[in-house]
Amino acid sequence: MCIAGLPGSGKSTAAEIFKENGFRVIEMSSLVKASMKEHKIEVNIGNIVKYAHDWRAKMGNDIVARTAIKQMKSNKSKNFIVSGVRSTSELKAFREYDSTLILLLTSPQAERYKRVRKRAEPKDPKSRKEFLEREKSDARGYEKHKRITGIDRITKEADIIIANTSTKAAFRADVLRAAKYIKKLC
Repeated sequence: MCIAGLPGSGKSTAAEIFKENGFRVIEMSSLVKASMKEHKIEVNIGNIVKYAHDWRAKMGNDIVARTAIKQMKSNKSKNFIVSGVRSTSELKAFREYDSTLILLLTSPQAERYKRVRKRAEPKDPKSRKEFLEREKSDARGYEKHKRITGIDRITKEADIIIANTSTKAAFRADVLRAAKYIKKLC
């Protein structure tokens, strides 16, 4: 199963809940960062965006998905959750590998901004302006680069949608229901 959503929508939290329930988690952004480290490139938000773009331009829009699939194939487990899917190309690669479901997490922009500011990870935007720029690029993709990316495009493919708009307990309960449902399918 793949998890998609804009920054601050709860992808990492959902992935952690799935992990607690016996799923193996692959974070797409971790694969990009690992490749950057292999190439001795400093991991920061600007470099992550540039590196991911260049990597996809050179190796194909689904390179991060193919890297994740390679990890999945080397492991006998079927219960994988891939967090951070960003494009229809990636989703297509996962669906060709396995009958992948997509879980879309949604949340209001103002709430997501508060969450991103609170977690303050190095990859996170440092200002509201940076947040809005990242949001625009994540939602619509990088069309000027002719990349088929963007959360907007994969929302139409969602099999399960969870609105992360209430309490942490309510979100956890919704994700647990999804985990139980998906476990039955595996």
